[in-house]
Amino acid sequence: MLYLADTQIAIWFQLNDKQLEANIYDILTNPGNKIFVSDISLYEIAVKKKINKLPDFVATIDDIVLVAKRDKFKFLPIAHKHFWGYDLVPFFNYHKDWVSPTHSTG
Repeated sequence: MLYLADTQIAIWFQLNDKQLEANIYDILTNPGNKIFVSDISLYEIAVKKKINKLPDFVATIDDIVLVAKRDKFKFLPIAHKHFWGYDLVPFFNYHKDWVSPTHSTG
């Protein structure tokens, strides 16, 4: 089966974080599955590290790539055409990365 791990799942997996549910861990470690990580996740991690949203995540981007490749994850490159379809992706009010204009993040 093919899976795309989002950024948070990739972070939790690399940290061996207890928040990663057992069934997700099983998917990620099943040798019959192909796990993909978008290059945009590397960018997102770099940004989050720079603004100190990941204080416990000390790995460099090179470390992340090395460990992910060792774990047999495949990286998906990002191209301009990938952004063209982004307008079709709906926003969900409950999604943590989405902030309404009236919502304070402070």
